[in-house]
Amino acid sequence: MEAARLLGLDDDGVASEQEEALLRLLTPLAKLYTAKAAVAVVSEGLEGLGGLGYLEDTGFPLYLRDAQVLPIWEGTTNVLSMDVLRCIAKSNGAVLDAYVASVRQKCDSAARKVTSLAPLCTEVVQHAGYLAAFPQQQRALVEVAARDYSLSLSRVYLAALMLDMAAWDEADDGDRAAAVQWIRLNQLNLIKSRLEANMYNDGSDSILDL
Repeated sequence: MEAARLLGLDDDGVASEQEEALLRLLTPLAKLYTAKAAVAVVSEGLEGLGGLGYLEDTGFPLYLRDAQVLPIWEGTTNVLSMDVLRCIAKSNGAVLDAYVASVRQKCDSAARKVTSLAPLCTEVVQHAGYLAAFPQQQRALVEVAARDYSLSLSRVYLAALMLDMAAWDEADDGDRAAAVQWIRLNQLNLIKSRLEANMYNDGSDSILDL
């Protein structure tokens, strides 16, 4: 919905440079993350129905096949991850600056409104800064880790959006609990943990040098 909001501003010609840059980055991220999530969500739904979920008569197997189409025809995860790197390179990092600024604005606002969320807000902003610095600090690894990098950018931005909604004036304790639980259950920064575990090998020439 955030990407749709930015697209509306862009279509109306009223988007700021920062909003345009953010939209350029969020477009492949939104396609990448929602396509992968759709497969997992529909699969979980079939499992919840037990044997009925396996029967064609219920229509649910069709939903699963249709969901699987998303990360194939709409752009594979790896292809969209390379598009993320491409927009970073072409903008000289401006899209990442817009990304960090947006995460910080949402988290700072949430922390002011609901002080109990402040520690999580700080954590999310730190992750955003870490990810923004990664392409320059680890140039030899950026393509090797492109998939994890894009998923991490997606999760951190989702965390910022959930914190922003949890601090909404009409949010209740359930909204706040959902945001906290989602952030705690999902590993936001795959890049940091896998770098620390030495799980990446050096790549060849980086797309950022092209």
